[in-house]
Amino acid sequence: MKINLGQADTIQKNSMKTFFYEDLVFLVVNLEGKYFAYDGQCPHRKALIGSGQLNGNIVTCQWHQHQFDLRDGKCLTNRFIKLKGYTVVIVNNEIVVEME
Repeated sequence: MKINLGQADTIQKNSMKTFFYEDLVFLVVNLEGKYFAYDGQCPHRKALIGSGQLNGNIVTCQWHQHQFDLRDGKCLTNRFIKLKGYTVVIVNNEIVVEME
């Protein structure tokens, strides 16, 4: 299933944005012009990960300070959790996330 989340140019370089689609939450990140998409909730306690602090390619969850590398979703502070990633493509400036 493909989900159109909105306009890619609404996410500035080296920033992130949370999108809501039905009962799903997505975090889309623009790192140096490359886009990544993840489940928008922290796998630890479901905080909105996009409300955390972004420092380079690392986001820190606002609730319990878990840190995630937004290039691959790996948690730097707890090796047992990881952000669920999705394939994302930009088509005519539209952010399209591909679900399994």
